[in-house]
Amino acid sequence: MSSENKNKNPLFISFLTLGFLFIFSSIQYPSEISIFKLRNFCLYQDILKNNNDNSETLDDIPDENIKYNPTISYFKALSDTFSFIQSQEKVINESFKSDETLVYKASAYDNVFFFKPLDSFFNSLKNTEQNGKKIRVAYFGDSMIEGDLITQTIRELLQNKFGGNGVGFVPITTRSAQYRNSIKHTFSKDWQSFPFNKYKDMQFGLSGYVFNPSQIVSANSYMNNSDNSWVAFKSSNVSKRLNKFHVVKLYYGTSRKSNILKCEIDNKQEVSQQINGKYLVNEFIANNTTPINEVKFNFITKENLNVYGVSFEDTSGIYIDNYSFRGNSGVNLVSIPKEILTDFNKYMDYSLVVLQYGVNVADPSMKSFGWYEKAMINVINYIKQTMPKASILLVSVGDRAWKNGTVYETSPAIPKLINAQKHIAQRTGVAFWNLFEAMGGNNSIIDWVENEAPLANKDYTHFNHRGADRVARLMTKDILSEYENYKNNEQEKYLSQRLK
Repeated sequence: MSSENKNKNPLFISFLTLGFLFIFSSIQYPSEISIFKLRNFCLYQDILKNNNDNSETLDDIPDENIKYNPTISYFKALSDTFSFIQSQEKVINESFKSDETLVYKASAYDNVFFFKPLDSFFNSLKNTEQNGKKIRVAYFGDSMIEGDLITQTIRELLQNKFGGNGVGFVPITTRSAQYRNSIKHTFSKDWQSFPFNKYKDMQFGLSGYVFNPSQIVSANSYMNNSDNSWVAFKSSNVSKRLNKFHVVKLYYGTSRKSNILKCEIDNKQEVSQQINGKYLVNEFIANNTTPINEVKFNFITKENLNVYGVSFEDTSGIYIDNYSFRGNSGVNLVSIPKEILTDFNKYMDYSLVVLQYGVNVADPSMKSFGWYEKAMINVINYIKQTMPKASILLVSVGDRAWKNGTVYETSPAIPKLINAQKHIAQRTGVAFWNLFEAMGGNNSIIDWVENEAPLANKDYTHFNHRGADRVARLMTKDILSEYENYKNNEQEKYLSQRLK
C-alpha cells in the first residue's frame, strides 16, 4: 500500500464516523428496548436555534417525533394514550377552558399532601365511625396497584378502624388473579373480554372492561355446567376480614329472561334463576344471610349478556374497590359511558375516588406534559359529573429511574410530570398526595430497589409486595392524621357555636 493511500485512510474513517453519528443523531428511538436503556443524542444540538416558546396544544403531542416499538408494552401504552387524546381533542379543550376558577393557591400543593378537598369524605368517615354507615372508595390506577397492591393494605388498615368485611369489587376476569392473595379467583377460558383501550362505543364497566359469557349451542348445555362460562371465588385467610363472604353481589347489564344464572354456594346449594336485567347496570344479591367461603356463578346464555364483576362486602364499614388497568394513563376513563358510571354509583354511592396514574406517560424524552394536564382535567370533570358526592384524591407518580450512561438516576420526566399533576389537582380543586416525595424524593427508587430487603423491582419502577405495603401505610397515615385534624376542627366549631 502506498504512503499516499495510508495518509488518506484516517481522513476517510473520520468522515465516515461523522456520517454515522449524523445519521444516528437524527433518529429518535425508544429509551428502553428489552433490558437495554438507551439515550437519544444530537450531534448538532448546541448550534440549534433555541426556542423559548413553551406553550403547548394537543397538536404538540409528540407522537410524530418519538418512534415507539409496538412490541414494547410501555411504548405501546404511551402511543395509545396519544391516539386517544387526539380523538377527544374537542371535548378536552372545552373541559380545560370551562374550569378556570382556582379554588386553592398553587403553594397549597407543594407539600407531601394537601387534603383540604377531602372534608366531605372525612365527614362520611366520621359517620361510619359513629354509626357504622357503609361507605366506599373507588381506587383507579395502572399496574402499580395491579393484584390489589397498595389497596389491600389501605383496606385492611381502614377496616380495622372503621369496620367492614370484604375486598369490594372484583372484575369477572383479570390477569392478576393468580398472584392476588386477598381473594382466590378462577374463571373459565371462554369469556370474551373487551377493554376500553382497544374497543370503542361499548358498555364498559368501572374496571375498564365489559365481559361476555359464551352462548349455549345445544339444549344439553342447560344441564352440563362445563359447557358454560363460569367464575368462582374463595375467601382468603390473609386477614380475618377476608376469610368469609358476608354479602355477595353480581353486577350485569341488560338481559332477557332467556338468560339463566346458576349460583353455587359452598359447593352445595345451587340456585337457578332467569336474569332479567332492565337497566344498563343491574344487581343480583347472591348471599346476604349466613357468611360463606365459596361462591360460583354459571352463565347459561342464549343471547348476549354484559357482565361486570362481583362485590364482596358487609352491611357496614368501609370498602376499597381496586380498579387497576395495566398500561393505562388514566385518560381512557372517559370511555366509560356516563350512564354506566351513574348507574354503578347508584349502587356504590362512592364517598372517595382515588386516581393513581402517570407511570405510562413518564417517558424520559418528554419535554412537557401540558397535553396530559388537559386530558386529565377532562377526566376529573367527567368523574365530578357522574359521581357528584365523591371527594377526589390525585396521587402523583412515584420515583422512576432510568440508566443515564452507567448510572441509574431519577428519570428527567418525573419532576415535570409531578408539576403537571399538581396543576391538574389545583385547576380541578381536588386533593393531592405526592408519592414521589413520600418515597424520599430524588433517586429514592434506587434505595428501594437496592435495599437489603428490597421494596421495589429491578425495573426501577414497580413496587413489590413489601414496597406496596409501605406506600399504603404512608398514605393511610397521612389520611388518618388529617382526618383527626378535621374532627378536632369540627369539634372546635361546634363548641364555639355553643358558646355564642
